[in-house]
Amino acid sequence: MTAQPGIDSKLWIGRAAKEAEPWLLALQAAGIARLGTLPMVERRPCPLSAEQRTLLAGLDHDDVLFLTSSGAVELLCAERSFLPVLARCQVGVVGPATAAALQHGYGSGAGREADFVAHPADGAHLAEAFLRLDPRPSGRLVFFGAAHPHPELGEVLSANGLTLQRIAAYRVDAVPGESPSPGEAVLLFSPSSAESLAQRVDGPEHHPVYAIGKSTAAAARQCGFPVRATLAEPTPQALLDCLANHDGTS
Repeated sequence: MTAQPGIDSKLWIGRAAKEAEPWLLALQAAGIARLGTLPMVERRPCPLSAEQRTLLAGLDHDDVLFLTSSGAVELLCAERSFLPVLARCQVGVVGPATAAALQHGYGSGAGREADFVAHPADGAHLAEAFLRLDPRPSGRLVFFGAAHPHPELGEVLSANGLTLQRIAAYRVDAVPGESPSPGEAVLLFSPSSAESLAQRVDGPEHHPVYAIGKSTAAAARQCGFPVRATLAEPTPQALLDCLANHDGTS
């Protein structure tokens, strides 16, 4: 039986209710009843320059588009002029959530399978998945995503003599909101979520967290939060596995 997230304590999912629904359903099915949602950040689209639009629209069969969030996929699909790009160029994504978003296509009709997926779900492994392609595309490498992304994708590509062009699709801003009580655990989905939570609480050392990945765990520790565990994959089942051994840290 899955362990509870602390004795008689509440577990918060650090997302808005709609985005948190798959996590809530999985936890409830496992018998965890004391749950809440805690929106931490808001995604705001960035205006694209004429040069950025030309770069995106011109991507062809030997070019690669890197997508590292479902939000980036949603914004790309919302621009109908960019839909032919998804059919032409090769697309690499981070993890199952972004792959599912790409396959869904957000009702645009442009849904498709990713050409390669990072496992584990981070930028370094996305770069490594690209480097293992045979044959490897020799065209442009373009990132479309957060205005301040984690550097690992570009760093690994640069170490292999490759240049990554970055397009800021959106920025992530902290939002005010409820603060969990001391001892109540929070699942954090991004470094920016850790920073948002730090603005809400007094004494982060009293607020244990679970981290969706290594970069989120690092940001949480830097903010002073005790990290109970880092999920092996960004999935509800991975969280359940962590809860079953919640007394450890990683």
